[in-house]
Amino acid sequence: MKSYISEVYNNQAMPGMNAEVNFLDHEELVLKNVANFLEPYQVIFKENITDEIRLNNSQIFLDGSGGNEVNISAYCGQIKKNIDIIKKDCGVVLVSVLSHHNDPLQTYRNQLSMEHFGVTP
Repeated sequence: MKSYISEVYNNQAMPGMNAEVNFLDHEELVLKNVANFLEPYQVIFKENITDEIRLNNSQIFLDGSGGNEVNISAYCGQIKKNIDIIKKDCGVVLVSVLSHHNDPLQTYRNQLSMEHFGVTP
């Protein structure tokens, strides 16, 4: 089993990202040694964050929860553009489907659409 720390990059909580945040030495050490980051789908559209992920040689598990109003074609394009920062496990790209809250059928349709655009969540 793997544990993931959530929204470190999205909240600009990685040391060096936010000048207003002062980390204790041990906090900075912990964050710099985290292996598994879970980030919300929005980060894939934020170039400043994707650049920071690259700068830190990190990779993320991209979470599609709550992606109700996302253009799936654009989302898949951004995934492909930023594939280098998305974690892979046994050859599987770790991207979850854009889920639609309270509508499992729409979530399934999103799955099919993402596959159509060449992304297999």
